Amino acid sequence: MTEGDVLMVSEAASQRANSQHAPEEAIPDYRATPELALIPGAQIAEFDGASLYAAFNRPWHIDDRADRMGVRLCGPALRCRLDRMISEGLGLGAVQVPSDGQPIALLNDRQTIGGYPRLGALAPLACARLAQCMPGDTVTLKPASAEAALAHYRRFIRSLH
Repeated sequence: MTEGDVLMVSEAASQRANSQHAPEEAIPDYRATPELALIPGAQIAEFDGASLYAAFNRPWHIDDRADRMGVRLCGPALRCRLDRMISEGLGLGAVQVPSDGQPIALLNDRQTIGGYPRLGALAPLACARLAQCMPGDTVTLKPASAEAALAHYRRFIRSLH
């Protein structure tokens, strides 16, 4: 920009900028059990059928061991056919399943590599919602495609503009 340039703002954007409230569609319903979208990962086929059924059809409770590194989910023990894995890089939202069968959803301060099998990864908005949960809260997991998660995220971002 140079001196004398004028920045134009639409009337709708100006009204939103002056508002002290987020758009209604961007505010989670905190009374409802969070339904966390999970994008299946490379090892999902290694979990037995009963475990996959339980993962997506049973409630999970937030364990007391929850922090910025990750959130342990307590519920039915998930079983995986993999005995060992070579450590792999871990992204935000990766859901690892250690040998006790209780998933751990990894958050912002997670380690960079890990060797536990993964159900997949939580979608970005699911990570944000999980980070707002308290120990003892209940959540559910819902399988989602990468395309559906991206479309949902884009709708959310558009609602803020």
